[in-house]
Amino acid sequence: MYVGRAPISDPTDRSRWEFWDGGRWGSDMSRAAAVLPAPGGVSQTLSVDRIDGQWVAVSKRDGDLGDFVYVWTAPTPYGPWTPRKGVAAPAGFDTGHLTYAPLAHPEVPLADGKLLVSISRNTTDPQRLFDDPEVGRPVFAEVERP
Repeated sequence: MYVGRAPISDPTDRSRWEFWDGGRWGSDMSRAAAVLPAPGGVSQTLSVDRIDGQWVAVSKRDGDLGDFVYVWTAPTPYGPWTPRKGVAAPAGFDTGHLTYAPLAHPEVPLADGKLLVSISRNTTDPQRLFDDPEVGRPVFAEVERP
């Protein structure tokens, strides 16, 4: 995961974009440093939110083929990020029952104070999906709120 920022007044002005290089913000995108590396880090699909004064990222750990949803927290967008295992969500290529793309939903308050996470799912068998479209519906889980 890399971090960039743009002015909210005109995010389309790429000349004003800045990227975290591991020590400071700069305009040279080629100098951007990973704040969460691929091994042990997030997949290509993640959500990042500001919750109770800290940055919270939710994703599969170790990429889309990972088997667990993790929650990472950090005091700044560039870290340091601390991982915490959330819930099991096996990739499913061995079973044909795919789970992927977990996303946090902090805007939905839960009575127990936990964080709501949606997890996409599908099947490798198109006929099964045609016969039972519900196998393609997301599932919801609760993880400890950071």
